[in-house]
Parts: sequence; structure tokens; C-alpha cells
Amino acid sequence: KKAYAILGPKEDKTEQDKMLLLDMLNSWGYVYYYLGEIREWIDLLESHQNLAESLGDKSRLGMYYAWLGCAFFTDGRPKDSRDYLCRALELGEISGDKKVVGYACTWLTWACAFLGSFDEGISYGKRAQDIATSFRSDQYLSFKSLAGICTIHYLQGNTKRLFEDAHRLLEYGQKTSNSRSKVLGHWASAFGHFLRGDTTLALEESEKSMGAAVDPFYSQFGKWTAGMSYFNAGQVEKAEENLNSLFEFSQTHGVGVFSLMCRLLLSIIMISKGNLKQGFKSFEETQEVLLKHHM
Repeated sequence: KKAYAILGPKEDKTEQDKMLLLDMLNSWGYVYYYLGEIREWIDLLESHQNLAESLGDKSRLGMYYAWLGCAFFTDGRPKDSRDYLCRALELGEISGDKKVVGYACTWLTWACAFLGSFDEGISYGKRAQDIATSFRSDQYLSFKSLAGICTIHYLQGNTKRLFEDAHRLLEYGQKTSNSRSKVLGHWASAFGHFLRGDTTLALEESEKSMGAAVDPFYSQFGKWTAGMSYFNAGQVEKAEENLNSLFEFSQTHGVGVFSLMCRLLLSIIMISKGNLKQGFKSFEETQEVLLKHHM
């Protein structure tokens, strides 16, 4: 923020100033993402889109588009996300910047998962995994793309592959002392146990996911699977407690993708408790948003 306060308002920026500002915005993406401050992040990125597009630097613009695509996905807009990520991928390929290509492919895995384009998403995820081997110090590329592949396995109901790749995430987290990989590994395992109907193990993995988290945003992931699992176990109050906590965080910070999932589950809980009118209204309103964003 101190750096931005110096660069942002500066009049008559040189080309070097503009490139430095764009580099800072691209690096700043990690901070906004892990804090879960998505609404503020999107506002920041969009307010500098003209600057980013005016420089003529394909590599920097590609990374900017990749982060904007990441932000839009987390906001619950996978269609908009894929559009920007495809632009990022093209710019990365034109400029020969493998890191831009890797980031674009990493987030395209997630966007395609929520758009139902599973084969396409797996293809992007594998490409990101290959590129990650060239950037071993950039652990984000490795674990985030693999977690996206796990999400597709879950949506496909492929528990065998889901558990295999969840184990890879946990091994990677242990090997590199990366808490985020551990969070996502336990989260993916929780989904696998949920699919198999083992509520006890799904809850255990959800708790491990929350326990491994050191970031505000990543501490929320396990609440989703915990809420689902408690509901399936008939523990409605505990399900509501986890989902309402996740929903409140998501609404406050603009994590639309979690808000939508929470609203769906909370709508079902309302219906199950006999509150049919409010439950169906909430469900239909959520469905409209999902359809709007092609989810």
C-alpha cells in the first residue's frame, strides 16, 4: 500500500513507472487472494486495466489477465474468468512466457470445472503441472493446478483419481512445508469421503483442512465440506453453523463462488426444516445467478 501510494497517484508516469506499477499489481495478487479480499482486489485491478493494456508488454499484460481471471472465478463468474484466462494464455504463448502460460492454465482448470468442461479442464491442469516442473520455487503453480484437477474428479464422481491426487497434494505439502497444499489435500480428501458416504472421515478431513490453514481465505475451505457432511449426517444445526460462517465471510469479502454454494445448501436446509416458501425462493434466486454465469 505504501508503494501504491507513491506510484498510483503520480502524474506524468514514465513507461518505466507504468511497468513497475503493473509488476506491483501482479505481485500484489497473492496477498489479496490469500486474504480473501476479492471485491477490493477486483476494483483495484479493473481501475488499472487501461494502463495495463496501454503498455504493449504482452508478458506483463498476460499475467495481469491471469490474475483478473483468477479474481473473477473466485467472485463466482467462471465464464468471465475463462474469457480473460484464454487471453492470458494467448499472450503467454505469443511472448514465450511459460510462467504466464502456467498461471493461465492453472486457473483455466478451475474455471472449466465450474463450467462443466471437464476434459478441457483436465487438459489445462496437466499442462500447468508440466510447466510447474520448470518453476520449482513457485509452489503455487504446482499445488493449485493439482487441486483444480481434484475438483474435476469430485464433480465427475471419480473417487479413485480424487483420492490419488489428494494424496499427492498432501505429500507435496509435507515435502515443501506448504500449508496451502495441505489445506487443499485434506479438502479434496473430504470430498472423496463425502462421495463414498463416509461422513465421519469427511468431517475429520474437513477439520484437518481448517486446522492446516494459516490464511484467512484458506481457513474457509473446510467449512464447505463440513457443512455438507454434517447435513448428510442429520446434524442440521452444525451444518448451518459452518455454512453460515462461510457465507458471512464470503459475503463480506466478495468470495462469490463460496456464497453461491452456501446459498444452495442453506436453501436445502430451510426446505428440510419445513420452511418451504423461503427455501424454494432462495434456491430459485441462487439458480438464476448460477445460470447467468454458466455454472
